[in-house]
Amino acid sequence: MQNTLPPDLAPNMAYGVLTELVGYCLRRAQIRIYQDFQDVMEPWSITPPRFSAMILIRRNPQMKLTELAQGMGIARSALWKW
Repeated sequence: MQNTLPPDLAPNMAYGVLTELVGYCLRRAQIRIYQDFQDVMEPWSITPPRFSAMILIRRNPQMKLTELAQGMGIARSALWKW
């Protein structure tokens, strides 16, 4: 396998085995996708959690806050943080 670094990695950094680990690569990809989402949605102040909540609320208009929190995998009290 050819060992080429993705363009977002520091060229002078010794990453060792990290670039071969699926979990590490997935996490870096998730960070990039998250940042791209934030850049696009920033004019409307829509964060990924807000977007998720909006979709769940639209699809389940009668649900309670506890159900929304459960659907998002967070504590109910965390809903007020964003």
